[in-house]
Amino acid sequence: MFWRFQLAGWTTYVGLSFPLKLVLFGSFLAAVLVTIFRDGLVLLLTIGMREIYRRLCPDRTNFARIVGVVFLTSSAAGLILAGFSCALYEVFGFQEEVARILKSGFQIFYTHGGLCLCWSLLYFGIIFMREADANDLRLARAEAGQRDAELQFLKTQIDSHFLFNALNTIWADLDRSQKALKNLVQALADYLRYSLAHRDENYVPLEDEYDMVQDYLTVEKARFRDSIDVERQIDEASRQLLVPVMILQPLIENAIKYGLETSETRLSVRLNIVCPEPGVVQIEIANTGSWVEPSPNGEGGVGLENLKRRLALLYPAAHEFEVLAEYGWVIVRVRIETMRALK
Repeated sequence: MFWRFQLAGWTTYVGLSFPLKLVLFGSFLAAVLVTIFRDGLVLLLTIGMREIYRRLCPDRTNFARIVGVVFLTSSAAGLILAGFSCALYEVFGFQEEVARILKSGFQIFYTHGGLCLCWSLLYFGIIFMREADANDLRLARAEAGQRDAELQFLKTQIDSHFLFNALNTIWADLDRSQKALKNLVQALADYLRYSLAHRDENYVPLEDEYDMVQDYLTVEKARFRDSIDVERQIDEASRQLLVPVMILQPLIENAIKYGLETSETRLSVRLNIVCPEPGVVQIEIANTGSWVEPSPNGEGGVGLENLKRRLALLYPAAHEFEVLAEYGWVIVRVRIETMRALK
């Protein structure tokens, strides 16, 4: 990048300053000679200045040192260019023409020193800009890695919790008919296959999640026998929308767990998924019973808390999560703007 900027910058400088040289020296040949010798020296000096800055200013946070080195180096380069320019004008007989505009050697030094100073400021400006971009990129990668690690951890918690309950159910049902046990094991296997197939993904089509719920409910119904009724409904327009993996299970798990604890009658669970507008999905899970506040020690509601955390990571400003308790029902409603998911 240095060489691209160096060549492009000085080529532009030569092009813009050449008409001024024509006016100053009154000769095309003189302007060409000055461009070749003096501007060529400027190019070589700035390459040398770069090496000085790289060796003397490795610490970009030491601004006092950088300012001092830039001032001294630019002054030294300005002196070299001023002396070379005066000698060049003398050799080629440009002294009288130049004297009409540049009245003293100090003005020549001031002009060339200022040029080197401007180059130095641009050099460090580009370096600071690139380092800032690199730091931002490293920070973004670190945050993305942390977010992905946390998402994987949260998904692992969900899978482990469900697997533990399913194995307990199978153990308790070993004395049941082989057909019933076979259906239970098949549902568990399908669920685990789905979980493994999408373990490295954050988003899946909603219809896959919806179909997976059937396997989950098969295990849960085997666990709780006929003590629960479940109704499911999905809007066809929402089936292909991408949603977080395992978004439905914690909602249903929470509804079944706390509904069984608080429902005065047989537990009823209703899952309703609609697409109120393009790209937006609303998931509503309702159960009979009453809302149970999570305890201060962090017990209870782990599944919902995990889901809320995942939604906050994946849709920081594009989701709503609310809990309502009314008329003997607890309703958890999740609204997601799927097109605004973080990738």
